[in-house]
Amino acid sequence: MSTFYLIRHGTNDWLGKIIPGWMPIELNDEGRAQAVRVAARLKSSGITRIYSSPVKRAIETAQPLAEALGVAVEPRDEFGEVHPGE
Repeated sequence: MSTFYLIRHGTNDWLGKIIPGWMPIELNDEGRAQAVRVAARLKSSGITRIYSSPVKRAIETAQPLAEALGVAVEPRDEFGEVHPGE
């Protein structure tokens, strides 16, 4: 049986101000600390693959866990937000 963990990206400076969608927004210091805490909590979970939205803040959130596990973050457009158009 497979187990899936769904992890939202960490905090950024735009949280609660705009809906950033596909904008290349980075994590802030708090968001980076959150990502490190998630990695510490899940490093012994048996995770073997990490898929991520291709947006920068999602990859940044996944990276500490990927490093702790010795795997790569695999960005997938399918995990990104919808494209609302013009």
